[in-house]
Amino acid sequence: MNIIKLLFDRVMSVNLTDRDERSALHDCAQLGHLEATKALIEGGSAVNDTTKNGFTPLIVASFNGKLEIFRYFTEFGADINILHLNNNSALHLAAESGSVFIMK
Repeated sequence: MNIIKLLFDRVMSVNLTDRDERSALHDCAQLGHLEATKALIEGGSAVNDTTKNGFTPLIVASFNGKLEIFRYFTEFGADINILHLNNNSALHLAAESGSVFIMK
């Protein structure tokens, strides 16, 4: 994770997004990279930012079954009540994707 910290120090903003407003934190949540997620949060990444479709990093983690990431976000204070554009919460999307262990 030293490379991530080096990028923060030199060139990168932790809240840069692509055209769909996905950030590096959304990608880490989807892929389950806990150490990179921690580094981004420590670097000031916005944990409750949404994409154009209303996905927060927490919603992405829950939908993709990334339990460790989901727990980290909730411990960090991510808002579990933010709704996706279809009025689904992170827990609704966890159930929809079959990630029932996240709902426990």
